[in-house]
Amino acid sequence: MPVGAEPVRRGRRALRCAEVLGRDLRGKRLLELGCGPGRFDAIYSVFGAVGLVAPELLLAAISRRLKPAGVLDFSVPHPARAGRHPSTDDRPREDYVTMPDHTRLPIARWEFDARRWGAHLARTGLRITSALELRHPRRDPWPTTLLITARKR
Repeated sequence: MPVGAEPVRRGRRALRCAEVLGRDLRGKRLLELGCGPGRFDAIYSVFGAVGLVAPELLLAAISRRLKPAGVLDFSVPHPARAGRHPSTDDRPREDYVTMPDHTRLPIARWEFDARRWGAHLARTGLRITSALELRHPRRDPWPTTLLITARKR
């Protein structure tokens, strides 16, 4: 079966994007976000790349792809979940993800409170319009999720 030129061009563009961002990006959507054509009215991430990719890289890519007045909605694990505390600097923390076979793998996670997310968003031309702390009814008093909405200036 012959392979057309467009998939090859897309693949090369994705590789260039991954090299520029300095990451091994496996998510097609993330590659398209940084390097594909087109702009969006809204972008959302539900426990996705936000918080797992360096904010200065990801938020800049998102801002470039949003139309003027476009909206970014994202949810991240709340930095104060289970009695933890938000990061006091801009470095990621080590966290773990549990795989289906119950092994735990280390990951880097940026765990900011709404104020610090607001500062990172502002550097890329986005402004927080809403920040909600969501709680699980049986896990009080700790919030479990931080839901942030931002708008492009």
